[in-house]
Amino acid sequence: MKLNAQQVKNVREHLCGLENALGLPKAKTAEAVERLAAPETPGFYIAELDHDDVAFIVAPIQYRGAPHLVEVGRGFVNGGKERPLKEHYRLLKKSGSRLLPPDGHLFWGTIDTLYEHREGAFKREIAGCNKVLGDAIRDYWVRLGSDLIYRPVGKDVVVHNPGTPLEWRVDRMLTGPDGFVTETKGADNYCFATLGTGDVKRVNTVFKALTGVPAYVYRLNEPPALGKPDITRAFGVLAIGGGCYLSGGSVGNFAPAFGWQARKISTGNQGRK
Repeated sequence: MKLNAQQVKNVREHLCGLENALGLPKAKTAEAVERLAAPETPGFYIAELDHDDVAFIVAPIQYRGAPHLVEVGRGFVNGGKERPLKEHYRLLKKSGSRLLPPDGHLFWGTIDTLYEHREGAFKREIAGCNKVLGDAIRDYWVRLGSDLIYRPVGKDVVVHNPGTPLEWRVDRMLTGPDGFVTETKGADNYCFATLGTGDVKRVNTVFKALTGVPAYVYRLNEPPALGKPDITRAFGVLAIGGGCYLSGGSVGNFAPAFGWQARKISTGNQGRK
C-alpha cells in the first residue's frame, strides 16, 4: 500500500511525537519521511530504536481497515511474568505505560506486512524484528489481547482488547477440529475472527517464515452443551514441535505478553482505533 501525501504528513507528525516521548534524535524524522518514498519499498518504513520500551516502529500496518503506525515493544511487558490478561492490563495502566498486548488482528497485520517487505530496502530491520518475535513465540506461549467465547447456540465471539476502552468483537463459528490451517475444515473462519484474514495459505506461509513451522489451529472441537454457559478461552501463539499453534482452546490463562501501541495514520488521532 502506497501512502498519499496526507498520510505521509501524518506519519511525520507521529514520528515527531515519538521523538519527543522517547527522546530520539530529530534526524530520524527526516530519514523516515525520505525512506517512506524509497522506490524499493514505496510507502513502507521500519526503524529499530534504542529505547528501553520500544524496539521498532513500523508503518503502515493495516488494522481494522485503516493504516496505523505501530510501536513494537522490546520483549515482554511486566517483567515477562506469566499473568492473566486482565493483570497485564492492570499493571501496565498502573505503571503509566501506553503499551498494550496486541490483539490478534494487530499482531497479524504487523507480521504479514513485515513478510510482504522482507526483501526490500529494510531487509535488515525486518529480519531483526522477526527474530525478536519469532524467538519469543518459539520459547513461550505468548498471550495476545484477544479472548474466544464459545457459545452453545449461534455464532461464537472473539473479543479483542477485552475490558478496555478499545474493546471490539468479531462474530464467527469457531469450533471445529484441530489441525494445520491449510488442511482443516473451518480454519478460515477461525483465522478470520482471530487474525483478520481467512486466507489460510497466507497465514501458513507467514507463520512458517516467522517460526520455521506451519500454522496449526487449536480450539474447542465442539460447542458447549445446550443449557451450559459460554466457555471463554485465551488466545495466543506458540511454536512447538511441528507446528505454530494458533491457540484458542487451552484452559490456561497465565502467559507472558508483548506490549505494543498502534496509532491511526489517516486521522492523526492518538491511541489504537
